[in-house]
Amino acid sequence: MDALTLGPLALPIPLLLALLALILAVVTSRYPRSPHGPDLEGRIWLLALAGLVGARLAFVMEQWPHYADQPWRIVDIRDGGLTAWAGWLTVALLTAAMMWRRPLTRRRLPAAVAVAALTWVVGNAVIDRLPQRGGHLTELASTPLQDLQGAPIALERFAGEPLVVNLWATWCPPCRREMPVFEAAQAEYADVNFVLVNQGEDAGQVQTYLREHGLALRHVWLDPRSGLSARAEAVGLPTTLFFDATGRLVYRRMGEVSAATLASQVDALRAATRLH
Repeated sequence: MDALTLGPLALPIPLLLALLALILAVVTSRYPRSPHGPDLEGRIWLLALAGLVGARLAFVMEQWPHYADQPWRIVDIRDGGLTAWAGWLTVALLTAAMMWRRPLTRRRLPAAVAVAALTWVVGNAVIDRLPQRGGHLTELASTPLQDLQGAPIALERFAGEPLVVNLWATWCPPCRREMPVFEAAQAEYADVNFVLVNQGEDAGQVQTYLREHGLALRHVWLDPRSGLSARAEAVGLPTTLFFDATGRLVYRRMGEVSAATLASQVDALRAATRLH
């Protein structure tokens, strides 16, 4: 599960986990109460902001070629491009600096940060071990799909090879923004297969969209009944699934991917494939 659905809203689980860690840190920072101790809530929020900035800057440095031509995208964190270890390192260093400058923070501040870190680590460990539909390519391979000419086709044709499956629709703005990213990726990563499976639309709609936007994409398929979304428990579009050569789902993302986040996950996919 990568998101929690609340009515029309689909909230990413990592975001909810980060908010939970922050809330627990704030609560922990208030105890034990001391009439002479500083109010640490402001410092906790500062640490959270610093961690976010550190995680983002580290990711941007790792993927700088993808930001060099469009530096304004650095501040657009909707693409999920964050390097967690760098964020926590930033928090640890800033916490140490605060404790050195303000001795009265030494009792409660490290406890609050430790609670947040433990919540993040344990939460991610639990999420990683939760059973999820679509966790293996075989769970999706039998879904009836079509190519743009209406001929039946199946994902199992890519069994034994790294595979990225994007679930999208022409009416979905973030899906539309992703299309040039996948077009470039298909040209750049010859050892990875990219399949863009349209959800619920017909061939005419998809072909018109591709033609009007000048997109030369390979492996654009149709899923008229949105069967893949149901089988993968995709709670929103776009959703992108990354499978290694064994068919194991190594990463899933609900929401838009940028060139930088796609490159990062493809690199991880290649590494996972080499390990197996």
